[in-house]
Amino acid sequence: MPEKILRRGPDDAAALAWLWAHWGTTEALRHVTAAPAAVADRRRRTDVGESVVTVHFWSADWSPWRALAVIGEGFPGLRFDLQPSYDEAR
Repeated sequence: MPEKILRRGPDDAAALAWLWAHWGTTEALRHVTAAPAAVADRRRRTDVGESVVTVHFWSADWSPWRALAVIGEGFPGLRFDLQPSYDEAR
């Protein structure tokens, strides 16, 4: 998120419009963490030459689908496997 938009605050109309236009969410992602590679490897079997990165985040509106679509266009071999969790303990 550009700093000039970020500085406006989470309730600013321009900030909300930017989030929706670029991420497809109405709030910034929170609690973003990447799982260690060993954890990611145990959770999903990979094909030869394939790597897995596991990222956990909280999102107000399901996923940052617009951002993922743009990233996917730039990297056609990249695959996203989103698994929602409604467990508040995360």
